[in-house]
Amino acid sequence: QGGFSRTHFETLHEAVAASDEGQIIVLQAGKHGVGSRAVMLDKRLKLEGVRNLASLPDPHALVPRIRDQDRLKNPDTTKTDLEYETAQARIFADYGTPVIIIAGSGIEVVGLTVMQRINYKLKEENRPQGDNALCGVEINGGSCVFRECNFTSDGGIAVKVRSGASPLFSKCTFEFARLQGLWFGSRATGRVDDCKILSCSEANLQ
Repeated sequence: QGGFSRTHFETLHEAVAASDEGQIIVLQAGKHGVGSRAVMLDKRLKLEGVRNLASLPDPHALVPRIRDQDRLKNPDTTKTDLEYETAQARIFADYGTPVIIIAGSGIEVVGLTVMQRINYKLKEENRPQGDNALCGVEINGGSCVFRECNFTSDGGIAVKVRSGASPLFSKCTFEFARLQGLWFGSRATGRVDDCKILSCSEANLQ
């Protein structure tokens, strides 16, 4: 109420519409549905899930987060990162539409589970493929960053990267997609760093 309503929103659509360039939107723990309308990100924003320190038996016993440049210089698998608890903040669409559409540069999505679900019957022979396929996240252009995110799709491709886009995926998991896990179109570029891509019906990475 009052001033509280200026910074707290019921839906992600409302938060994105009210946000200014460079702001951070934090999704609290729980399930966040976007209905049949994808969240369009066309300005420089950061979407971030919450860290769940309470789920760790002893947070002080863990080694602090290791910087990527330090990990590359001296990789040591005995150290444990304090990572996002991606299962805590989940965002989903239920009608075969994308959950998130990226249409700009400077966008960062961190620590979220993104699920495209489909609540109607779709025959396999009628399922669109390739550039026309259903997808959970659609990246149409620009350079963006996804870190420590999980992606799944009951409808088609977990993440689709179209021509002209150049995203970075770091420490992400793509799994259980009806088609491909991660799909790059012609003339699309990008970087996939320290990710897991598994258990997809078609190619994990195409």
